[in-house]
Amino acid sequence: MRFVAALFLSLFLLAQPLVVRAYDRVIVAGGSVTEMVYALGKQDKLVASDTTSLYPEAATKLPKVGYVRGLSAEGLLSLNPDLLLVTHDAGPPHVLDQVAEAGVEVVRMGDDYSIKGLLAQVKQVGALLDAEANAKKLAAEINRKFELLTMLVNQRSMGGQKAKPSVLFLLQHGGGTPLVAGTGTVPDAIITLAGAQNAAGSFEGFKPLNPEAVAQAAPDALLVTERSMQMAGGEAAMRALPGIAGTKVAESAKIITMNDLLILGFGPRLPEAAMKLHQQVF
Repeated sequence: MRFVAALFLSLFLLAQPLVVRAYDRVIVAGGSVTEMVYALGKQDKLVASDTTSLYPEAATKLPKVGYVRGLSAEGLLSLNPDLLLVTHDAGPPHVLDQVAEAGVEVVRMGDDYSIKGLLAQVKQVGALLDAEANAKKLAAEINRKFELLTMLVNQRSMGGQKAKPSVLFLLQHGGGTPLVAGTGTVPDAIITLAGAQNAAGSFEGFKPLNPEAVAQAAPDALLVTERSMQMAGGEAAMRALPGIAGTKVAESAKIITMNDLLILGFGPRLPEAAMKLHQQVF
């Protein structure tokens, strides 16, 4: 009799849904992850964010834990979080290990820069923050926007567009040589989704601007962040950068400026970024 009772109890417990840990004190590092939490309506769980979390404006009011790639275990643990939610490039790695060893759940987002990858992140964050219903709504809205963008891109193709316009993304950082975005980067994903071609599609990741390569690629447009434009000193100065000056690119390429987080952050505004580029490049 005891065996039968124990068997029924075991079957009952197996039939129950798994209890998901509830997180109430969340730290986010990476502007795109912060955007995701706000888009899911779970910002009340946030106790801090990093310095790249600039959107929405409310995120700037949160206590800061430093730069996404320069976090410290002491600063993070002092806020007593139960979840640290970060982008794939957050770090340093040993700091994240220390936080995890202290008993904090550490979740790093993936680096699949595609529509599928974005929707997977929406689902993942929704599950972590008990926001599955909102995650489904957000995913549906993102899909709807991408469907509209795909329709516009296809119409361009059917309308006799002979070749995709080529776009070169430049990132001015400090006073050094600008970086160019190759494949496997967020700018590359946005350029592709916009129906254009990445002029730096022959290599992966970010590399210093190469004058010969730029001249050979002869992009139709230069895509730069607002901060890069400011650091360069304006459009004329951007065209006069070493590697750009003296080439046909400096004379004829269109320069498109976009908000830094919008073009570099792989978050829920990805369709907006791709649509904005599509409208300006065609």
